[in-house]
Amino acid sequence: MKRISENVLSINDNDKPQIALRTSVEPRGYIARQVTALARRGGAILHEGDREPWSIDRVLPVEGEFYLAGPAVTGETLEELLPDRAGRSIPVWLTAFLRTAIAAQNHPDLLLCNVRTSLVTEDNGILLLDADLAREINRSIPADHRNRIYVPYNDARLSGEAAAAFQAAAIIYHGLSGTAPTTPDENRTSMTAPVQTLRPNVHTAVARELDHMLAGETTDTVGALKRIDGLLQENHGCWVDSIDPEEESRRREAALQYHARSRQDRERRSFWRRNRTRFLVIAAILIAVGSIPVSMIRSRLEPPRTAGLPPLEVAEGFYQAWTALDHMYMEDAVSRGVAREVIREVTNIYVIDRVQTAHAFHSRITTPERWLAEGRPLETLPYGLSNLRIDVLRQEEDRVVLEAEFTIWRPDSGGEEAFIIVQTDTRERLTLEPTRHGWEITKIESVALRQETLRLQHEPADQTEN
Repeated sequence: MKRISENVLSINDNDKPQIALRTSVEPRGYIARQVTALARRGGAILHEGDREPWSIDRVLPVEGEFYLAGPAVTGETLEELLPDRAGRSIPVWLTAFLRTAIAAQNHPDLLLCNVRTSLVTEDNGILLLDADLAREINRSIPADHRNRIYVPYNDARLSGEAAAAFQAAAIIYHGLSGTAPTTPDENRTSMTAPVQTLRPNVHTAVARELDHMLAGETTDTVGALKRIDGLLQENHGCWVDSIDPEEESRRREAALQYHARSRQDRERRSFWRRNRTRFLVIAAILIAVGSIPVSMIRSRLEPPRTAGLPPLEVAEGFYQAWTALDHMYMEDAVSRGVAREVIREVTNIYVIDRVQTAHAFHSRITTPERWLAEGRPLETLPYGLSNLRIDVLRQEEDRVVLEAEFTIWRPDSGGEEAFIIVQTDTRERLTLEPTRHGWEITKIESVALRQETLRLQHEPADQTEN
């Protein structure tokens, strides 16, 4: 027996050359029996669509770990092949790996185990194991190993082919960026850095698909892998573009800004999600004792408050209601499902503000203009819009397109001794269409142009720009 690498052994017993793959599973107790029993099912080497059986002849305990021994194959494990830092060359096997991962969807009995127990052969085949065996190994790995070779490439919310596609995308991300994806924290507010922050010349459309998959923004992970393959073919098989240093800098900066905005949005959604039940209970109590004005609780059978208004006034009212925390007007101004996240945010802040007013007899939420006029007092928090401007781009009998520009102010936590105000310059394109009651907003396309952070504490204010 000879060690070829950290994860692979060479065995030449009885003139029958074999290799043995490291599993990191400890050979004891119930786990050992399970792994040994499932190992009889073996695995296979996939070359994109072609399948070559690979039997597991025995399970060997070596240096306190199980190794899976089978027919000799020349290759290295993914853990050994993946780059160890940013700036390394893109692995030559990455495209073949992508296409094998797509082809593996047709072989549900097989599964890529983890980066330590999965082998890439010299002709770019990928060694997969029986799916039940792979799952048992990944469950049984000690935590310190599991957190390195499995957890960063896995999304526990997914299963089946969706989970396998996510795992493949995470490995591709590592191959391109030089680092493993970020492991989600308990509240899922941690985020993997966009691939272009580490390698700006990655083809932008490919980078976008990877970033959306790893951020959990798409459930169609299998479709996303196929789209990446199509994008590669359109880009003549190249993962990267030939760009000058100026374009590299622009792409990296854009990716960093996207990462900062996405993280803040995720932290805000996580806060509302963790506290949603409490706020709903408080809101129900306030309604019961009459703290919320009856005028805000209106039957859906009544006409909307936007009835009869021209398109420009509907849009102006929508943005004014945003600052006024009038979520009911905002709902009247839009079609079902439009601006859902914004209206939910305004509703939550409205409830919190009512609770604050009921307990402390004053509101802590104020408008940005008033907050600035009063000298930015620490006792109040600005929320809402400033510098609103709306232009008409297109006006037809049954369709009006408007463009709005404004700055949205949102408070955020900056630690125990400070708080942060995030100002985001935003441009939105609104489409309005007539209904039986009047005009309503049927579509909003939003783009963040620039973001600035204002950090306030009991010292003079310090302003920094993202």
